[in-house]
Amino acid sequence: MVTKRHQETVVTRGAIENDTISGVAAKYWAPFTKETHEKFDAKLIDIIYENEMLKTQFNSRKIMMLEFSQYLEEYLWPNYQAQSASKAYNLSIVVMVNEKFRERSLDAWACFSKKADEFSGFFRRVLELSLQEEGLKTDLYMTKMT
Repeated sequence: MVTKRHQETVVTRGAIENDTISGVAAKYWAPFTKETHEKFDAKLIDIIYENEMLKTQFNSRKIMMLEFSQYLEEYLWPNYQAQSASKAYNLSIVVMVNEKFRERSLDAWACFSKKADEFSGFFRRVLELSLQEEGLKTDLYMTKMT
């Protein structure tokens, strides 16, 4: 018997093909379209964070779609620069790492080895964000729900 919760988190081939995330991934970061990728756009990360994470209350299916598309490995981390990364950028990375652990991925931290020099800056930014009073409480509360 399939539970309602299980149905909400199952990602089918049709769901992948019809989801807006798949189209955006193909355009910007999917490994199978590498030759035709659009130029990196940090604003896209803010848009994805707002529309696919916050507005959906960190919907498991949306987060799984982002994970399946290799959002962290192919877009977020390769382009990360601590000094210019927005709050949405940093929290997007946190959400994606959380998803890897939720899926019990053995290599949840593997992508960080590609730009290991940026990891300390990322970690510092996340700590700074966690200490800020305004604007973060809602985001962190929502992140805990995933």
